[in-house]
Amino acid sequence: MSNSATPGTLSYYCLEAKKNFYANEDSYVGSERLKLTRPANWGRTDQAWQQEKKEREELIRRVAARELFKTNCTMFVLDVLIQGYEGFGKNNNSIKIAADNVVLRLKRMIDGHYSGIPGEEHKHQSGMYLAKFLVEEINNEKLRWKAHYWNPDVNEPKTRNNPGEHRATWVEARDTKKYYGRNPDPTLRWKIPLDGAVVGYNRQDNKNNLHNTQAFNRLRNVKFCVGVCEGGQHIFIMSEGVVYEAGWAQLGEAEDILKERPFGPYLSGNEWDSGILLMPPDSGYVSRSIDELKVEAMRNNNSFLKRLFRWN
Repeated sequence: MSNSATPGTLSYYCLEAKKNFYANEDSYVGSERLKLTRPANWGRTDQAWQQEKKEREELIRRVAARELFKTNCTMFVLDVLIQGYEGFGKNNNSIKIAADNVVLRLKRMIDGHYSGIPGEEHKHQSGMYLAKFLVEEINNEKLRWKAHYWNPDVNEPKTRNNPGEHRATWVEARDTKKYYGRNPDPTLRWKIPLDGAVVGYNRQDNKNNLHNTQAFNRLRNVKFCVGVCEGGQHIFIMSEGVVYEAGWAQLGEAEDILKERPFGPYLSGNEWDSGILLMPPDSGYVSRSIDELKVEAMRNNNSFLKRLFRWN
């Protein structure tokens, strides 16, 4: 698990942190593993249920004693970013204060204030709060990230799991240049500004546009980025064509709590069908702008691209 990012960059320190997590995989337990599946039935005498209760209590004890550390997909990414920013700030005096402020905000997200803002506590962790913070709320431009929308087939999602989600998020991205740009709930701090889009690279009819495919293939060269799927349902790390993610119900290496998967199938409808990729300031990755896609559709009379920009 090598680190080919440029030494001294934020990506470099984040990848070093990720390596440390995988080297100590046996130290982690999924957050859901610490919960009893039927808490209302603690009084049952059923032997299997009592054994489950006993195992959970032992895991909780080990976490309290810092023999194990709780994680899940969001906590894993947050922890990597915290350690990455700590290393980056420590070795870059000009931005140390700004980096330290980012670390404090990320730690609040883990501690339970999931938006990182006092008074905005939420019942569940969400990668959307992280995305909003990284892309729009970091004051120092040297630390600010960019978001790129991805969707292998905006018209015919491969998954049967909520296909309307994948069509709708593209329409929102197309019309507003934001992820979840039309969400009517005024209390949500989402609506992530987009720097570009990677779409139409794995169409069901196999009529993939060359430029879209090239934009997707360039992702293989990205040293480090964070992916957010389906409005924060899942979050992961990607580096040079490999996706790294944490489970929420596993225990240690034997149960594969930290996983590695090739990015191609993962982002092509076999795992997830849409989301955003968050690129750190040292990334340099350029996707296709939404305006570029629209101009190309009109110029080439491409029926597929025209459907991407239809207004009804």
